[in-house]
Amino acid sequence: MKEIPFSTWRQRLDLTQVGVAEVLEYERRQIQHFERGTRTIPRTVRFSMAYLLEHPDEVERILSLSPLPPQTLRKSLAEQLARETLRKFREKYLAERVLEGI
Repeated sequence: MKEIPFSTWRQRLDLTQVGVAEVLEYERRQIQHFERGTRTIPRTVRFSMAYLLEHPDEVERILSLSPLPPQTLRKSLAEQLARETLRKFREKYLAERVLEGI
């Protein structure tokens, strides 16, 4: 496997740092060290990285066993939740403005 940066690998799997920590069974802080390059990534983690890139369905299986809420594990879900919250806020704000104008 051609070596790719840890953060690139994480983004290819559409995971947050918390999601990667959950999949690899590491603390989030350790994942941050891997991404910054301040700690060496263990060989077992590198093997896991290669395997999960080839078998993304395994990521889904592992995440389905997690007790954490999905929006903390998947980057796209977190972004989707943020967009939905912003949309609701805008709707409420606009509704209040319309009522004030009446």
